Amino acid sequence: MAIVEPGRVAIRESARQQYWQASRIQALLGDAPAATRHAEVCFSDSAGLEPFYVGYAYEALARAASLADDRQKAAEYLSLAQAQAQGVTNEEHRALLVADLSTVKV
Repeated sequence: MAIVEPGRVAIRESARQQYWQASRIQALLGDAPAATRHAEVCFSDSAGLEPFYVGYAYEALARAASLADDRQKAAEYLSLAQAQAQGVTNEEHRALLVADLSTVKV
């Protein structure tokens, strides 16, 4: 059983990152519904994880909401992402997240 579990964790992590990337790509392409769908999956897969991952899930939700012209939701998600960024202990990771958050328009 121990052999299977690490693989499942790696697959889950990879899938979460792929959903985040897909959301970002769809946002760049201007497809708010697709960006939102991918961001929602990324967020649901990030529950209970380190603040870095949860922060990026909120970043994806904020970016998708902004693209959909839902400024209130975008601001809420951005605020939640910023709160998660404060909990990131690795300075380099925190800086990456904060830099990406600064590009979300609300």
